[in-house]
Amino acid sequence: MKKFVDDILHVKVLLENKAYKQLLEFYNQSGDYETGGILVGYYDVNYNSAIITQVTNAPKDSICRRRSFRRGISGLSKYLQAIWDNKNEYYLGEWHSHPHSSAVPSKVDISQIKHIANNPKFLCSEPLLLVIGERYGKIELQLIVVIDNKTYMLNSVADEKL
Repeated sequence: MKKFVDDILHVKVLLENKAYKQLLEFYNQSGDYETGGILVGYYDVNYNSAIITQVTNAPKDSICRRRSFRRGISGLSKYLQAIWDNKNEYYLGEWHSHPHSSAVPSKVDISQIKHIANNPKFLCSEPLLLVIGERYGKIELQLIVVIDNKTYMLNSVADEKL
């Protein structure tokens, strides 16, 4: 399980192993093109921790290019309704890739996740953004959360078995 924290905000995000494996699979399949999807999961009872249980592949109407990605919406409403009905899980945010490049979110990435936070259609005022990249042959992840229209980069903590 991957763990990301901000000790000052007392925020923790857990990325379950199954979701991490999905993320790696989608990243590897995309080759030199950016890809992405949504993060699905739930919050713990105190709302201090978000648990990411699934990542989706790019919807069919997404636009994947070498240096940009625009997530489509095809099939997401039906998928999210089924996840809610069957597991009481829901949309937590977005993920996308920076192939062969740093996982640090760009200004465009940050602008887009803030737009999601401020858009009532998403029903997610504190969305997560997970970026996967690769430098020097090593996979890296960066995770940010938007709280009160400010972005916070969470620190990755060594893998744990929980």
